Amino acid sequence: MAEEYFFIEEIESVRSPLFHASYALYRRVFPKDEQMPKRYFLEHLTEARLGLARPFNFHYLVASRGDKVVGFGCCTYMAVENVGFIDYLAVDLGEEGRGVGTAVRKRLVESLREDARDAGYDDLVAVLGEIQEDSPWLHRLLSTGASALDIEYYQPPLEDHKNPVPLVLYVEPVAEGFAELTVQQVSRILYALYRRLYRIPYPLQDPNFRCMLKQLKGREHVGWKRIENRARVGSERFAPHSIPGTAIAEARFVSSRPPGRPRGALSAARNAVGSGRRALAAHPIAASDAGRREAAHPGSSTAAPDS
Repeated sequence: MAEEYFFIEEIESVRSPLFHASYALYRRVFPKDEQMPKRYFLEHLTEARLGLARPFNFHYLVASRGDKVVGFGCCTYMAVENVGFIDYLAVDLGEEGRGVGTAVRKRLVESLREDARDAGYDDLVAVLGEIQEDSPWLHRLLSTGASALDIEYYQPPLEDHKNPVPLVLYVEPVAEGFAELTVQQVSRILYALYRRLYRIPYPLQDPNFRCMLKQLKGREHVGWKRIENRARVGSERFAPHSIPGTAIAEARFVSSRPPGRPRGALSAARNAVGSGRRALAAHPIAASDAGRREAAHPGSSTAAPDS
């Protein structure tokens, strides 16, 4: 049986042609109010390459087959509580069901677990993500071990003229399970997300951050809230999920049919660019799987399974 292969590579510079092609995919599939400017990735990649982010870290992985970028994902390690956050994960619609999202996701979590060990821990505690409550995949995620924190969580406005987005902040254990988090743990995680991930310069002056802190007053622990199944069938937004057999989940995953091939001739560029990326793995894809399809959720910020 004929097999196809895709490669997952870690990008270390925005100068890489793979970054430009994956960023074009990012701009096509995510809603404008969820998009970060290119300087966001430039800053994170440069900090990681120079070792300035430690004990935090950032990883940007791109999956490609030949000249075509078929998916990408990035994540942030937050040593403050030894947790990882999946920032973005996207797969082309034509690649759904071929294991691209699962493979990229697995590599992201492996990178986060390596970060945890480098920081002196035995293993990563958990992976976090943010997702809309009516996502059809949130309930699958919750059924496989993740839990929704019992707070009203707000993603900060990504630009001054935009509004905060109410989302569910979920936690999925990696090393071992736990029943709740302390208020101090949750406070530090929220602060790290705002200050480190979203680059809010003064979180304590941000009304959305203060609103979340206010919810923690008088509490010692934060448990899990019940999420009713009000998922939208056939929705084309937010589709997060976990990977069977692993204790991980995505914050953002999108699959979308692009209007054309990714920009740039990647094969020729790869021959000219030897730095700025690191090959991680090649994954065979059985041709018989080409007809399988995950749920398609263009413009989403969470993941759908590659089962």
